[in-house]
Amino acid sequence: MIIREITIDDARKYRIFRDQLDHETEFWGTESGERFGTSQEVIEHVTTFISKTHSTILLAEKSSQLIGFISAESTKWKSLQHTVLIMIGVLKDFHAQGVGIRLSQEVEQWAQRQRIHRLEALIMAHNHASLALCRKMGFEQEGIRRESSLINGKYVDEIWMAKLL
Repeated sequence: MIIREITIDDARKYRIFRDQLDHETEFWGTESGERFGTSQEVIEHVTTFISKTHSTILLAEKSSQLIGFISAESTKWKSLQHTVLIMIGVLKDFHAQGVGIRLSQEVEQWAQRQRIHRLEALIMAHNHASLALCRKMGFEQEGIRRESSLINGKYVDEIWMAKLL
């Protein structure tokens, strides 16, 4: 497995990969095909991440197939640039194979090089695998966003977690 930063050349492949993730699980809060309406939208999304100083998308790749990703996104506000919000996703066929742990370790190393002090994650309360991964990586629960998502007609809580580096 190779873990690397996304490039603009990955845009098409990344779009297909994210559509597959959206199709496989409800934990994203988006339906399949809802995330990127056009190829231009995904190119703009990737370009935005590449151009931001304190943001990145790391891809996990196996035999030239994207199998996972982790994004870390900061804000333009100087008072908050030491904090990044992370999102992680791994295709179902590659669950429980250490992909999430490797991505988490790599983004933490990236964050330390960027002098990031705080990692944050927002996880649906019923996403037990992601909650367990965050706890394993040293994240602590800081709060609950009650009924913040509407999934399949039901309101779902989200757990706010963070880790200080």
